[in-house]
Amino acid sequence: MILGWPDAIKGFEINALSGYLNAKLNRIVTGIEIDAALAELRDLELVEQDRGIYYLTEPDRPELELYAPLEAAFETSGVLSALNIDRHERVFQKTATSGVRSAGRLSMPDFTLAAVKSWRFDPRRSLEVYSFEVKRRSGTSLASVYEAVAHGRFVHHPYLVCPRSVLDPQQNAQLKHTCAREGVGLILFDIVADPPKKFRLERLSVIEKAVRRTPDPQEVEDYLSKRLSAENCLALERIAKGVQA
Repeated sequence: MILGWPDAIKGFEINALSGYLNAKLNRIVTGIEIDAALAELRDLELVEQDRGIYYLTEPDRPELELYAPLEAAFETSGVLSALNIDRHERVFQKTATSGVRSAGRLSMPDFTLAAVKSWRFDPRRSLEVYSFEVKRRSGTSLASVYEAVAHGRFVHHPYLVCPRSVLDPQQNAQLKHTCAREGVGLILFDIVADPPKKFRLERLSVIEKAVRRTPDPQEVEDYLSKRLSAENCLALERIAKGVQA
C-alpha cells in the first residue's frame, strides 16, 4: 500500500504516511505497524531514509554481479526463443572481460551470441551475431543506447540489457523510443532483493528487437576471433560447416 501511494515517490514523513494509511484503511494504524512495514520495505531495498524523510527506491547491483544470473536467465527465460535462435546451433559467451582488449571499450559488449541459421526452403546457412550490452540500474541512460549502436560495426543485432524502472516509467519509455529510433534491441528485467543481501532477476523480456545490420564480414570474423574463446571459435566453425559435435 505504501508503494502505491503517489506522494511517496517525492519523499514522505512518518506523520504524513500515518495520515494516509489511516484514511486508506479507515482505522488507526499504530506506530508499531508502520515501523514493521518500513523495516520490511528496507530489507527489500524498496525504501530508504535520509534525515527523517523516507524515499521509495529500487534495488540495484554491480554490473559484475548481474552477469551470472543474466546468463542463466537467457537460457531459461524464453529470450533466445523470442530471438528465433535454435539453442543447438549457436555459441553464447560472456565477452566483457575475455579476448583481446586493445580494440577499446566500445568493442567489448558484455555478451556475444553467434548463431548459424538455416531455412526450410533455402539451402544457404547464415551467420547471425548478437551483442548484449548490460547496464546496472545506476548506469542505465540514453548514452548506453549509443554504446550498443557502436557494436553494429561488427555484429548484426546489437542489444541493450538493463533493469526496468517501476518508479520512473518515463525512463522506460525514453529507452524504448531511442532504441527503436536507432535500431537497437532492448531487453528489460527486474532486480528483486532477496534478503539477506541476495537478489534474483525476474521478467527478463525482449521489449524491442534490433534492426539487422550488415557489417563487413571481415569485421564480424575479426571480432569473433578476438572475443570468443578458442573452444567456442572451434564450436562455431563446426556449426557453420554443419559438422556434428
